[in-house]
Amino acid sequence: FFFSSRRRHTRCREVSWARRCVQETAIAELARTPQNIQALQEAGVMNLLRPLLLDNVSSIQQSAALAIARLAGYSPEIAEGIVANQVLPQLIDSLSRQNRFYKRAAAYVLKSVAQHSAHLAKCVIDAGALEALVNCLEEFDPNVKEGAAYALACIAKHENTALAEDVVKAGAIDQLSMCVQALETLLSAFMDAEEKGDLQKKARRALKSMIGQCQEMVALRPLLETAPEKIVKHVVAQMASILKTKTGLKQEFAENGCLKRLQEIKASPGSKLQSSINEINSLFPEDVVHYFTSDFMNTLIKQHEGFSQNLLTADLH
Repeated sequence: FFFSSRRRHTRCREVSWARRCVQETAIAELARTPQNIQALQEAGVMNLLRPLLLDNVSSIQQSAALAIARLAGYSPEIAEGIVANQVLPQLIDSLSRQNRFYKRAAAYVLKSVAQHSAHLAKCVIDAGALEALVNCLEEFDPNVKEGAAYALACIAKHENTALAEDVVKAGAIDQLSMCVQALETLLSAFMDAEEKGDLQKKARRALKSMIGQCQEMVALRPLLETAPEKIVKHVVAQMASILKTKTGLKQEFAENGCLKRLQEIKASPGSKLQSSINEINSLFPEDVVHYFTSDFMNTLIKQHEGFSQNLLTADLH
């Protein structure tokens, strides 16, 4: 009994110390630096952080979640430990009741765990994260939406296509389509990973998957202006698919500049991109498509110059 009581007393002191450190954001700051990770692990910091997710003070909950997210991002082994310690169900269970700052931190945890492997992404799904993340896409705060979009992208990006299907079935695509910034967020992640080999491939897969499921032209349109050709080809192909099934969108597509933008794209002859552009052009009258080409403007200028020259010649005679 004496030793049991002493262990409980020691445990209470450890949790109290951790609470004070978290309150001062010390652990979250230490977790920023790779050199500190091993020392934090050896100190058993994860076991101390978990109870603080249920603390009465919201700022302590947020700081604890932030520290866990940063730790999870460093290695699959740490992320596995977080899963084994049943942190995810506890985090997700309280997600719907918390404020926007906690939701951002919680989404960061889920992203940091899911990014490492298909197995860990499946663990995030099994913990019940999809419904919570989809609900976060409905939040007013754009940072909460962005955090949820990143987490869903990290779940869907792995080679296991069943994960992406689970994301779709959870209703994420409908919400992402209504959140115009979501695809741009994924594009930004892709561009940031351009020089990082495997990470870039995973980001590309996630973006391709989301584009292929998107049914809202308003969400695809910004990508037409900013995405590189390897992504634009998927955007244009999806636009072609939407226009073929929703013919009422053709007028809007022409009026908002998308049809003109397509004519400006320099696609390689015979490429998938050029094929998709041709497919969209075929849905419009030939003279409408011609109106948006540079050749039309050149022809118009030449006709105007010729008309002016004829008038001048007539005046001289």
